[in-house]
Amino acid sequence: MPNTTFVTTLLALVLASASNAAAAHGNHTTSQAKPSPFIGITQTSLKIKLDTLPNATWKADAIGVNAGLPLTNNIWLEAKGLKGTNSTSINNTRRELDHYIGLNLVGRLPIISTGFSLYGSVGAGQTKLSTTGPGIQTSESNSSLGYGFGVMYNTGPFNFRVGYESLFNDDGIEIDGMNVSGGYRF
Repeated sequence: MPNTTFVTTLLALVLASASNAAAAHGNHTTSQAKPSPFIGITQTSLKIKLDTLPNATWKADAIGVNAGLPLTNNIWLEAKGLKGTNSTSINNTRRELDHYIGLNLVGRLPIISTGFSLYGSVGAGQTKLSTTGPGIQTSESNSSLGYGFGVMYNTGPFNFRVGYESLFNDDGIEIDGMNVSGGYRF
């Protein structure tokens, strides 16, 4: 399980900063559009680490979709689905992400009126991993808390994000990495 204090603190910071930004900027600024649902695509480069093999780190890529429903100008619920596209082998053993499905609360802190924002997310997700190798073929699904943070740029109905994500950190398995996404607001 990830450090509960860290996740709780991140959630509090996301909500507090988004609430403060809304109060400081009013309901609308040049970098904020009226809250509306969005849909996007995402590309993630992940590392998969196991406590039982501390010197081994598998790399995996995933592509997926995300969709959000705004609660305010700066806070929204976001659903995300990822499908693994490739992974690496270590000692003839391949560990790969089959899929990830998650629901996050995301908040952003606009930076003046530039279109840029800092964002943070916290939520829960289910990850399915497969392991194949000599005499090994397993598949397992696990649920865990996840979190992320990064930079977002909004221009018109489009937004772009780059950031860090921790999808899973439990039962001696850690899955995290960098994420790039683009979205369109309706």
